[in-house]
Amino acid sequence: MGENLGTHENYTDMGKYGGLSDLENGVGDPSILVDRQTGTIWVSALRTHGKPGKRAWNSSESGLSHHETGQFRDENGIPHSTIIYSKNRGETWRSRTGAKPETTEAQVIELNDGSLMMNMRDSRNVEDKNGSNGRAIMITSALGETWLVHPTSNSALIEPTCMASILMRSLLSMENCKKWSFSAIPLRKQNAKK
Repeated sequence: MGENLGTHENYTDMGKYGGLSDLENGVGDPSILVDRQTGTIWVSALRTHGKPGKRAWNSSESGLSHHETGQFRDENGIPHSTIIYSKNRGETWRSRTGAKPETTEAQVIELNDGSLMMNMRDSRNVEDKNGSNGRAIMITSALGETWLVHPTSNSALIEPTCMASILMRSLLSMENCKKWSFSAIPLRKQNAKK
């Protein structure tokens, strides 16, 4: 791993774009997808321009609607984590239903059976530090058309109420290939700030 790394490139840094300072050219919450067949690296992120102090997904103007991006909000304005996907190598993209209300900042891995597991920030955990505090975990076998609650949802992974990750890595040995998932979270709920 790492044998083919090139020079560092900034893909989303807007700098002083449009005559405005970097404080008014924000890019955040990136999602990175690698197409292993073509080598294409897709980077999707939220961008603001000329809106200091506003969140990107609350200040959308011309361009894609919330339903055309991963920033899904229902008819009441409640955020739901969701996925966007392409079945034709990025020519077109689709979004499905939200996995769970009051969730944001999600990351997805593909499980061995081909289903997708989504690890999400659950906004209810800002105040809740008891037994039901935990990252929301949902599973879909239908590219987000329907979602099932994973048995560990809101219980196994402590919720720091901020961006968190879940990664899948393949570890190769002479005998076989094993897949491991990894999530970096605080050790105790008391570490998760209100």
